[in-house]
Amino acid sequence: MKKIFTVILVLKFLLLSVILGFNCAIAQGVGSSLVGVWRMDGTKTFQSLKSEDKDKMDQASEVQKSAFNQSLESRIYFFNDDQSFQAEWISNNKPQKISGTWKYDGEAILEIIVNGETKVYSVVLEKSNLMLKPQAMSGGMLNQLFFTKVK
Repeated sequence: MKKIFTVILVLKFLLLSVILGFNCAIAQGVGSSLVGVWRMDGTKTFQSLKSEDKDKMDQASEVQKSAFNQSLESRIYFFNDDQSFQAEWISNNKPQKISGTWKYDGEAILEIIVNGETKVYSVVLEKSNLMLKPQAMSGGMLNQLFFTKVK
């Protein structure tokens, strides 16, 4: 009887180990498709502007338009395995850089935390294409961000 109890206990332990190992593998894989280097698709991002924001850009000077387009086209987001985040871009001919952390639920919600401020995005992730939509508008013109995975 004692031997049967030991066998049952060992089998339960093995089954639990397999289940926990599988869950850990799933958890590690949740954000793995987001991990990498993403370059903004400035054209798609610009096309997603609201019509009133496009009108503002149409009325802007050529210098302002060029600076805006440079800012869009130069944006690169880095989502690292260790949940660290970095973004780089050019603004007014000067390099800009921010860093923080990220959390992704693997389905539809991404949080990027920079300097204690959390921005929440809805996510559409398809192979090497990423669309981020801020859940709360911050007053900027960008209401959808489109990226292509480069690494």
